[in-house]
Amino acid sequence: MATSHLRTVLLARLGLARLGLVRLGLASLLLSSLLPSRGSAQEDDVADESGDSGDSGDSGQSGDSGEDIDTSDWQLPRVLVVVGPRVHDAVASQVNDVLRGVAEVIDGRGFVRRAQREGLRPTSDTAYERLLAEENAALVVELQVGRIRFIQTVRVVYREGRGGFVLLETQHPLSGLRLLNAERRRLADEVRLALAVTTRPPGSAPSSTIADEMREQSDDRPRDEDTPGSVVEVEVAAGAGMGTRSFELPTQAGEVRLDTTPFPAARLDLGLHVRPNVDSRLRAGLALSYATSIGLRTTDRRIDGSTRETGSRSQRLDAQVDLDFRLKDARDAVELTVGLGWTLRRFSSEAPMTLPDFGLGGPRLELGVRIPLLDGRLVLHAAPDLQLLVRASDALRDAGLDGASVAIGGGASISYRLADALRARLTYRESHALLGSERGDGRDVDRYLALQLVYAP
Repeated sequence: MATSHLRTVLLARLGLARLGLVRLGLASLLLSSLLPSRGSAQEDDVADESGDSGDSGDSGQSGDSGEDIDTSDWQLPRVLVVVGPRVHDAVASQVNDVLRGVAEVIDGRGFVRRAQREGLRPTSDTAYERLLAEENAALVVELQVGRIRFIQTVRVVYREGRGGFVLLETQHPLSGLRLLNAERRRLADEVRLALAVTTRPPGSAPSSTIADEMREQSDDRPRDEDTPGSVVEVEVAAGAGMGTRSFELPTQAGEVRLDTTPFPAARLDLGLHVRPNVDSRLRAGLALSYATSIGLRTTDRRIDGSTRETGSRSQRLDAQVDLDFRLKDARDAVELTVGLGWTLRRFSSEAPMTLPDFGLGGPRLELGVRIPLLDGRLVLHAAPDLQLLVRASDALRDAGLDGASVAIGGGASISYRLADALRARLTYRESHALLGSERGDGRDVDRYLALQLVYAP
């Protein structure tokens, strides 16, 4: 009777007996694992009485084993916090503050990214079963948006850290976006309660009986299954480096010529690609790349021999549709890449020059190969391309540009993964445009080298 009364008191103390705030079956099971049953309590009393009936001279020694407990390797249990959709950052931050006083908090954003890359909903049972083992967590605290009548709440789902099955589900009322002190204390008590069952001392065997009973209770809950769907891959890259630009074109007044020394340059890349599922060999998407000079100064040599220095800009814009194909089923397999798009290259100056402002554009075809190395940490990519220049500015047409013009070039890159969603990438692109004119062939050559940081959430 005393044990049953104590269990009821603890449930009331934790606030778990409030209607609609918790699954009472699992809560009672957790407390049962922590509190002795009536029969075991009677056995302990009998054992104590039998011990007291023995030699009183030994009683002084039985209370002290003489052994010190080594706590040097003790560590706080690891708790993974997974924030569900529409949960405000302020609420998640308050929950993290409470958990830091009880356990070592693991940021769940890495788990969420890995689930999304697998085409899974991060809070589904399927995602936990497939990916949770890598987190090495004792407990998962999942935060969801909840409501009790007209009161906004944060719904907290406690999951076992290895299998991901549900232990407790509670709701905590919010005052605006603030978690009241009473709810903070109740949240800390709930975490301690769950950790008391899911963790064990170093070197001891896990309690399979308790885990099996909790899993059986959890099996009564409808499973939140999820099948892998399409995977969306977003990539944003930005960096700086250097470039060069040279141009020459024979005209009636003489040869128009431009040669620049290496100038500072910046490059920005955006990518959006989709796979039917994470293991699909095929990937399709869009890619956009822009490169520009920074602080370029050019010297114009006039026909009369005088010179004039002015600010100029060299730019390149690539927009294309990508289609990639893995040669094997493995995710780190060699990949063939095909790109079809439009490229615009442009040169302009702040003041009038002998070389007029001009632009060249046309469709471009790119064929390449991507080679992952070191389990995907290092990636090599090379892609030659061919462009047909079908559009030219009126200034070049007036200067004598005529006939078909093409550009031959390509790009190469090497990237290394620095973190889960961050890579460092060195890129190089070179293109030679062969220009036909009435008085001979001309050329336009641009080169860009950039070191970029690539963010791929």
